[in-house]
Amino acid sequence: FLHALAREIVTNHNGKFPRTAIELEMLPGIGPYTARAVATFAYNTPDVFIETNIRSVYIHHFFPNKKTVSDKELIAFITRTLDRNHPREWYWALMDYGSYLKSRGIRVHRKSRHYVKQSPFEGSKREVRGMILRTLTEGAYTKKQLSVRTKKDIARIKEVLDDLSREGLITKRGAKFVLG
Repeated sequence: FLHALAREIVTNHNGKFPRTAIELEMLPGIGPYTARAVATFAYNTPDVFIETNIRSVYIHHFFPNKKTVSDKELIAFITRTLDRNHPREWYWALMDYGSYLKSRGIRVHRKSRHYVKQSPFEGSKREVRGMILRTLTEGAYTKKQLSVRTKKDIARIKEVLDDLSREGLITKRGAKFVLG
């Protein structure tokens, strides 16, 4: 996505990185959260967005007795409380405070209707992707060589290589795979 995004900026934006969330969201791989977070942190725009630590702060303070809370409910509070003059600093503080709450054992983010416990990393497709990409930084490898290097079965390697190829992160050259 980063490569496609860079190409889009050079080709269609004269090499200038878009400044608004709406423009950013039109770029490949940029969704609503990322567009608003980038606009806020890069350009200090008062866009409303939510992430896990922000979610924790608002649930903790505004919904302490509620069993489940939707992002729509949280967005209403974020919109009303956003520091429109210093949004970058406001979000930094919220994120730091949300992290602090979690470090103190306050785990209210699980009350969110949008909370999904991530599957374990070990043995996951995410882990295999990382292993393959890390290995390919050293040079070109065949499926079999990647299987030996990662200690993962060839079927799993093929599945992940197909995904990485489709996403444009790797290229097949003959029997070998390379980054890009």
